[in-house]
Amino acid sequence: MITTRYNLLSPLYADHETDIFRFARRDGLGVLIKQVLGQGLLPQAGSDPDQRQYSTGDHRRADPTFTPGNRRQLHARLAPLRHRYGHSPANMARLCVQYALHHSPDAAILVGFWNAEQIDTVLAALDHPLHADDITQIRAVLCDNPYID
Repeated sequence: MITTRYNLLSPLYADHETDIFRFARRDGLGVLIKQVLGQGLLPQAGSDPDQRQYSTGDHRRADPTFTPGNRRQLHARLAPLRHRYGHSPANMARLCVQYALHHSPDAAILVGFWNAEQIDTVLAALDHPLHADDITQIRAVLCDNPYID
């Protein structure tokens, strides 16, 4: 089994890089995808980026990726996806889950949660796969904008 971090913000593999999903298929290995929701950042990109507050013990509080400025940038970057797929965190979670699984439909995904509603949201996302034209549009939106780091 191979574990990899992969989500909407992960850059696509360049021709000279090892595509971990292709590598796993070739060698008959399973894939465990982690941080599918970007540690909660991606589903929240549909809501007001200045509303989210992290508790004192939460590592995201000190991580520059989770600053209000970066969240505003991500919110703007993902606007075309929200317009097409809906503004709710559930719609964004579906995009995240299905985008990750698109590369490896048999992969296992590791998704964190705070409550039962979030578990239900991810489970519901499994029943609504994306189509090839969805993946094309998502990649066009993401590739037109640099990776937020």
